[in-house]
Amino acid sequence: MVELHYTPNNYEIVTTRITMDIYHEKQQSNWCAIHATNSLLQSPTYTFEDFKAIAESLDEKERTLMESVRNFLPQNMDKSGNFSIQVMMEALAPCGLHLLPFHSSDPRDISARENSSNEQAFVCNRNNHWFTLRKIGNTWFDLNSLLPIPREIEVDGTQLCLF
Repeated sequence: MVELHYTPNNYEIVTTRITMDIYHEKQQSNWCAIHATNSLLQSPTYTFEDFKAIAESLDEKERTLMESVRNFLPQNMDKSGNFSIQVMMEALAPCGLHLLPFHSSDPRDISARENSSNEQAFVCNRNNHWFTLRKIGNTWFDLNSLLPIPREIEVDGTQLCLF
């Protein structure tokens, strides 16, 4: 049995095992990358303006590198507020966090695929929508900003990567 007590963006999950505070943002505009990042960090760390500044900085670096390419259009942010994974990676770097591509040949990625119970979180993209799966305590939660509240994921840990 799970009880849920909440104030905007903050949820206290009460189970028969443990009480946990969970930070969860609801979808605004097309800001899912911001919501996924803040859910991963479990705090309202970044705003639209923060992500926009990161995107503009990356765009400027890319323009400099690609100055010989005609009609180069940076794509770190679109007009509707979607942000690239590069913006998310740049935002997480000061926190000491790195996003690893799930299907790479890096040994850490292979380990994550084979036994996801050793991981703390996954940032996922499905149908151009970013969301976070996060372990809080010993329980996994879907912190998708399209959900009205965090959703507990009941998996054995080895199959979380199939979510």
